[in-house]
Amino acid sequence: MANYNHRQIAMLVSLFVEENDSNAFAQLYGLTYNKIYNYACYYLKDTYLAQDALQEIYIQVMKKLPDLKEPELFISWLNTIAFHVCYDIAIRKSKVEFSSSELFELLNFADSQNTPEEFCTKNAVRSLLKQAIDSLSLMEQQIIVLRYFNDLTMEEISKACSVSLSSIKRHHHTALKQMKKYLEERE
Repeated sequence: MANYNHRQIAMLVSLFVEENDSNAFAQLYGLTYNKIYNYACYYLKDTYLAQDALQEIYIQVMKKLPDLKEPELFISWLNTIAFHVCYDIAIRKSKVEFSSSELFELLNFADSQNTPEEFCTKNAVRSLLKQAIDSLSLMEQQIIVLRYFNDLTMEEISKACSVSLSSIKRHHHTALKQMKKYLEERE
């Protein structure tokens, strides 16, 4: 485990924030990148994805560093950003096979050109989807409804629910997986 000089790091954070000192940021990067890169490699199990994650992490750090209230907590804050970035990349890497467009098509109620047999089949599918949605937690139900019935983006859902974007994405991913499992069990 790396032993950091938190006082030195806090001083570098202050220099970067107050004086926009790019050398201070370069030093912060130099002190921390190895540990963060190793974490990303371990989490993502892919060195190329870890390099992408590292870039994304430090871009977020650079943008959000002025918002850090306590420079002494930089390392914890950095680790939190690293976790969320790696989590988001891992989710993107392992896409759910049950795509958003498939769900939207199944939930589309505006098909008046159906034969009676198609209507009954689609009604049964809709009923099954409603049951699948009802089996989710309240938060997951809200996200699915806001996403597919209200056409909100993940960012808009995050603001509407006052929950972080990464949490919304995690709940969305979990909900889709649970719905897929629910539907597969009932086929």
